[in-house]
Amino acid sequence: MKYPWEDPNQPDHVRNRQTVWHLTGPAVRTDLPKRRPPYEYPRSLQGLSYGCVVMTHRGYTNGRLSILLSSLPANLPTIVSSDAITASEMDLDRTVAEYHGASFVHHAPWDGRAGHAIQCMAVAPWDYILFLMDDVWLAPEVTIEALRWARIYEEHGIPLASLAIPGWELYHHWQDFGFSSWQDTLDHPERLESVPPNPRFLLAPTLYKNPFGACWLIVKKAYQDLGGHKREYWAQDDTFHHQVWLSDKWVNAAMPGRGYTHYGAQSNHFGETAEWIGTFEKACGMSADESGKLQYESMHRWADKLGPVFEKLGGTRMI
Repeated sequence: MKYPWEDPNQPDHVRNRQTVWHLTGPAVRTDLPKRRPPYEYPRSLQGLSYGCVVMTHRGYTNGRLSILLSSLPANLPTIVSSDAITASEMDLDRTVAEYHGASFVHHAPWDGRAGHAIQCMAVAPWDYILFLMDDVWLAPEVTIEALRWARIYEEHGIPLASLAIPGWELYHHWQDFGFSSWQDTLDHPERLESVPPNPRFLLAPTLYKNPFGACWLIVKKAYQDLGGHKREYWAQDDTFHHQVWLSDKWVNAAMPGRGYTHYGAQSNHFGETAEWIGTFEKACGMSADESGKLQYESMHRWADKLGPVFEKLGGTRMI
């Protein structure tokens, strides 16, 4: 089998397994805390099976993995899964993970983003899984608030499959937050502490169609019931949401408050050629447009049923 980066006809960024828009920085950010201080969980959340899995590919290359891990509390169980190709690259990802007190696993052989996402879920042993790409940063309260809202929904009879966490795209909004450039956000992640909530999520709690796959909470029971991620298309979040809404059994919802900031275009290299990217239609048996129409129809049916619950919780039926 020839991998994309082994093809001399591929562009430089594919052959070098480097993102197209590459920010720069040191592998380990020793200027940042190794982790946030441990948080005391509310009594209602104590003892729940909860942890974080981070999906990375050469996250060491510009310090993005280090920045992410520095934003997680020290008592959140965390696994870093790297699908780096060479032993030296794997060791560098491992060095970052271990510096920040995270466990490390290596996913091999490389089999694209979808295959890596499947492996991440396989190694995450918890009932509630905070699934992160390596190019996000989390506000201090996010890890507890995500679990809190997942449990609130379940306790109110909402069959939650995945939870949307509020967020911002830094490559679109860096100037709005007072940074001089996109690179400046990577150089000074400590200034992300002042980023306000995304006002769209002030409508939550609410049904929410497509939680973002770079930062979301997945309920393992629902994931297993739906058959897990599909290998036939690289965007594992898109195919999962198709499975959720067409199941007539599970729903996605969003939480209010602050969440993540997403550097963007950093977490996966662009070595995935057509045979690795796949197609939504092959994975789901219909086009994305056809699926989207059916998903919205399902959302409206669920909103008729669950809307009063969300409104009693102070939110909106659906967005």
